[in-house]
Amino acid sequence: MDEKKIKVTIRDTLAFYDDFVGDYVFNPDNSVVRDYSLDAAPEWLTDGRLNETGKEAVLRYLYGDGWRSGNGDGSRYQILEFSSELVG
Repeated sequence: MDEKKIKVTIRDTLAFYDDFVGDYVFNPDNSVVRDYSLDAAPEWLTDGRLNETGKEAVLRYLYGDGWRSGNGDGSRYQILEFSSELVG
């Protein structure tokens, strides 16, 4: 496999389930931005950026397989911004 180096930038925050609202709620002012340097399979890239398959693979790698279902404490990660670019 001829992997390519990519830079991924994610802005996220923790969201918590609110019974009154009936959904997860979050405060975007409590978000953090992180940059990652990762290897990506060629089939994960379209026009030098991660396609949906690649994006989902990276999110599973960073947050765990069941990240969309939430954590045991009732929280889950809320992705506010996601970008990727080919760097090598």
